[in-house]
Amino acid sequence: MRNKKCFGIPVIVAAVIFLSAGFSFAAEPQSSAADKNDNKADSWKGSLVLGVELTKESNIYNLTSKAADDLDINAPNDVASGRFKNMESVDDLIFSPSIFAIFKTPGDSDIEIRPRLTYHMFTDNSEKSHPVFDIKVKKGFSGDKFLALETEYMTNVFKKNYLADAVDQNANNNISSSEKIYKGAYYTDTLVDIIYGQNLWKTMKTDGIGPIFEKISADVLLGVEYKEYDAPFAARSEDVLKIGAGVKFDFKGNISVRGAYLREQATTPVKAEIMILDETILGVDLNGVGGIAQTKAKTMQNIDRAHNDNTFSLKVDVEFPSNWNWFVKLKHSTQTYTSKEKYDFTHKDREDTLDSFGLGVEKEIIKDLRLAVEWTKISEDADRKGVQLIDPADEKAYKNTVYAVSLLYKI
Repeated sequence: MRNKKCFGIPVIVAAVIFLSAGFSFAAEPQSSAADKNDNKADSWKGSLVLGVELTKESNIYNLTSKAADDLDINAPNDVASGRFKNMESVDDLIFSPSIFAIFKTPGDSDIEIRPRLTYHMFTDNSEKSHPVFDIKVKKGFSGDKFLALETEYMTNVFKKNYLADAVDQNANNNISSSEKIYKGAYYTDTLVDIIYGQNLWKTMKTDGIGPIFEKISADVLLGVEYKEYDAPFAARSEDVLKIGAGVKFDFKGNISVRGAYLREQATTPVKAEIMILDETILGVDLNGVGGIAQTKAKTMQNIDRAHNDNTFSLKVDVEFPSNWNWFVKLKHSTQTYTSKEKYDFTHKDREDTLDSFGLGVEKEIIKDLRLAVEWTKISEDADRKGVQLIDPADEKAYKNTVYAVSLLYKI
């Protein structure tokens, strides 16, 4: 895996500049130089938008119920190991102010550029606070087609604490919980997506099916994500290739339904990492001290976290009188690990599933001021949870409930 620590911003900037220049050239009319100079002042229009979101999450670290209880107790052995250092609470209230600009050209073949800066401020778990910078560039074409570039960049994001080392202080060849050494895992994340969309069918007054459908549209996505963890957790870094497609049906009566599929293939470095394993189960001398009597033996073994994800999502929007837009969101994902490493029990023959269900409403309450409220229930289940030799910290069996309220004001 390449070192992409400083790779994200140059990729985003270069992609936006290139795509924006191409869009501008494609959109520019073939007229005289004098006409171009006369119309340049009117070709771009801009606006500034201020936003704020207040989010309440019940499980910000995606902990299992046992790990959540352990965090609340934070026993002396966990304090000694640093297992929950800088992890102040299971739930938290997140305050997220944002500012973004919208620049666009008028007409059917318009160009829109929208850079945005957001800061997520965690009330109790301040170590998780971080900024996010994203840019969206979209070009419309005749025939209700568009091409878009969406990018996102964040750095120094605190995930949680992971096992980094262990010291057998009492020299009994077994590692107790207080002899483990945990350190914070921080990462930099860069996402770049290219999306192409177009109308497949639009109703006409003479169509017999007209009373049911107004429009059917589709889009396809190709993207990459580079998630780079700082030392000592570089082996948790991921290179992700994404491909997806969606179809949206706009019905008569202000109802729309969109279904989508996303395939993600993540590759990770395969490196030797510290593991605490039970020699009595494996029948192998893992720590090289002779015998197979240690139930918590320290060993270094290769771990491969590569996985393939398949996600299906559905969103239904219904606009009621007075412009109240209600929506329902459903998502189902499977994550299949592909490790073939001998002692990598956590990632061999494993498939996790994630399901989420959300409800929300949006409305422009006064001119240029928009309100949104959303509730989401998330549940992830590891199919091998509780199996011997699997690290409980990597079970990924958790539940999370998210409440969000946001305001956007266009200046």
